Amino acid sequence: MCVPVGAKRAASKSTAVPCIDMKKHLFLTGAKGVGKSTLLKKLLPAGEIGGFFTVKTDTVYDCLSVHLLRPGETPSPDNLLFFCHRKDDATIAQRFDRLGCTALSVKAPVLVMDELGPTEQNALAFQTAVWQALDGDVPIIGVLQCADTPFLWQVTQHPQVQVVTVTPENRDALAHQFRIQRK
Repeated sequence: MCVPVGAKRAASKSTAVPCIDMKKHLFLTGAKGVGKSTLLKKLLPAGEIGGFFTVKTDTVYDCLSVHLLRPGETPSPDNLLFFCHRKDDATIAQRFDRLGCTALSVKAPVLVMDELGPTEQNALAFQTAVWQALDGDVPIIGVLQCADTPFLWQVTQHPQVQVVTVTPENRDALAHQFRIQRK
């Protein structure tokens, strides 16, 4: 099962659907391509949301690039995080700090963090903004990449965070359960 190291596991390898406490912040994790972000988008309430989505695209540059988008934004040079072939760029942390802190500072009834991963390990201002959001009262729905980094591990250990593993076997049941609980 793909869960960041030390994560509080709310799902097993079976198709059993975990009990979700919707008063806490909810982070989805699972294998790449399993449908975490798709499920997250199905769970978002209608209306205003804050936070960010990360999007990989080849429509802005001649190569794959990753962009940090606030709700309603489209990929552009202004929201570039990094080029997929150059993840060692020393300015990535600065971009996460600038774009991520701005996205998380927007006041909204729900915050989205899609997604947190190892690339922001050195973005200390961004990490501080994440901790402040996790300590706050605004509900967060997010996605955690499966990676072993201190930052991701600390997110999973936050007392208000519940981590749910999404699998091909449980993703439809999770979508149904979340919809029922939100009513």
